[in-house]
Amino acid sequence: MLEFNFQPKTDSKRAWPAVIVIGGLSGVLTVLSANAPRFRGVISLVAMIGFCISIYLLMRYVMNDYIYSVMLDGEDNPYFLVYRRLGRRESLMCRISVADIREIVLIEKSSGTKHVPDAKAQKYNFCPNLSPERYYVIKAKGIETNAEISVECTPEVRERLLEYAAEARRAQNEEE
Repeated sequence: MLEFNFQPKTDSKRAWPAVIVIGGLSGVLTVLSANAPRFRGVISLVAMIGFCISIYLLMRYVMNDYIYSVMLDGEDNPYFLVYRRLGRRESLMCRISVADIREIVLIEKSSGTKHVPDAKAQKYNFCPNLSPERYYVIKAKGIETNAEISVECTPEVRERLLEYAAEARRAQNEEE
């Protein structure tokens, strides 16, 4: 049973210039490598790496949409889910129990808030925008390792997630 969905607004104003500049420079390097008598292989390699980077940026930040959901399974155990939509294809990227969410930290570049990541935690970035001005880091406790999940959501979604997490931990404690 679906509790709620949230789809962050994507803004590819930062990604498009990077894609165009890196792709353009790679094209220029490809032409140069055809005419260069020396270091032809190195120039071609750098051009190929640039094309790969521009295709990655295009696929990751321009063509993707993310959907954040909270869903209950049959036993009323809520899960936080992250889906990635690429065209008509939708893939589940993340599934964690809401009871495992310990903290949700706001990171803002304008206020100078720095995020010091846990060195032992697995880090996941599900922000749909390249270098967002503000985002949240969900810190979750795992069985073997902890996780830090970066998402772009509203303060209301953050509060709902924290409420679900508190309720889920309370229900787990009552069962034990």
